[in-house]
Amino acid sequence: MIDGILYIIRTGGSWRMMPNDLPSWKTCYHYFGICAKQGIWEKIHNELRDRARLKAGKKSPDRCDH
Repeated sequence: MIDGILYIIRTGGSWRMMPNDLPSWKTCYHYFGICAKQGIWEKIHNELRDRARLKAGKKSPDRCDH
């Protein structure tokens, strides 16, 4: 399911045009929406950004997680 969501994010394609070797577009779309509403994508983004900054020798930004 994550592969399906990442495929759409990387390609910018249509949900309905997902390749058949990935899970159903409806399933991926459903879980993408749930994660978006719960702020999960934002939390993943923030964590990956902070790790990349630390690896590059930069400070992690002070921020407030909600």
